[in-house]
Amino acid sequence: MRTDIPLSTCKRRGRILGLAMVLVGFASANSGPFGASAVARTGTFPAPEAVQKQQLSAAHAAAREHLDRFFQSVLGSDGVARKGAAVRVSIQMANGKTDLVWVTPFAKQNGQYFGTLSDIPRHSVRLSQGDLIRFDRAQVVDWSFFGTDGRMYGNFTTRMILNTVSSARAAEIAALLSDTAAPEDW
Repeated sequence: MRTDIPLSTCKRRGRILGLAMVLVGFASANSGPFGASAVARTGTFPAPEAVQKQQLSAAHAAAREHLDRFFQSVLGSDGVARKGAAVRVSIQMANGKTDLVWVTPFAKQNGQYFGTLSDIPRHSVRLSQGDLIRFDRAQVVDWSFFGTDGRMYGNFTTRMILNTVSSARAAEIAALLSDTAAPEDW
């Protein structure tokens, strides 16, 4: 683990990761029949629900293509993910609905993943932000980490929704993201 990163840089990275997670939640909350409310906030029309689902599926598939390499890069020999690494997990709720939530920090022990919810699940009354959950590799739909260049890699769903936010906000977020979702040497 690197110890030469200034505290202010760590705090900035944490705020950036939080912003990215909020934006993904924004896109999720504004999809479907209530998506028109996004127009008032962003000045853009969200894509029709079918297109959004197709784009989301493509983003999840792209993230999964690099999932093994991601885990190799961020999990230490003790199974604990390095600071700033996060996974987005699909959780099936008892009511039949699915929540997509970010989990950080996380670790792998005895073939099982577990970590702390950093989102508030929308469809659960039993789970809340800060709860420890277990999940399988198959439930991971996105991932994120800060590269040595200080930029965010992964965030496939965040990259997908950049066209649903204002151009100023999109430019601000894009400046934090790496040029490619996966590092060039992967």
